[in-house]
Amino acid sequence: MISPVYPAPALRPILSGTSPMSTCCTTLPTVGVIARATGKSIHAVEYVIRTRDIKPIGRAGNARVFSLAAVQRIKGELARIDDERGGNS
Repeated sequence: MISPVYPAPALRPILSGTSPMSTCCTTLPTVGVIARATGKSIHAVEYVIRTRDIKPIGRAGNARVFSLAAVQRIKGELARIDDERGGNS
């Protein structure tokens, strides 16, 4: 079994928000990849996805995959939560 590296090189531009959409369309991030890229727990990412009703654009097996727009929204919501808490998490 091949062990994936997170975030995968193709995802680094997606998750940092520095890549045009044309370079991100071959790899879509899962909840775990988003969590690792943002430095937040999977539970925090899941909380934002659930409470903000963010929908995946598809599934890879049992894993949900998210669009660039969804990733940016998740990152924004996590940042907003941190700001409301005083940046402690």
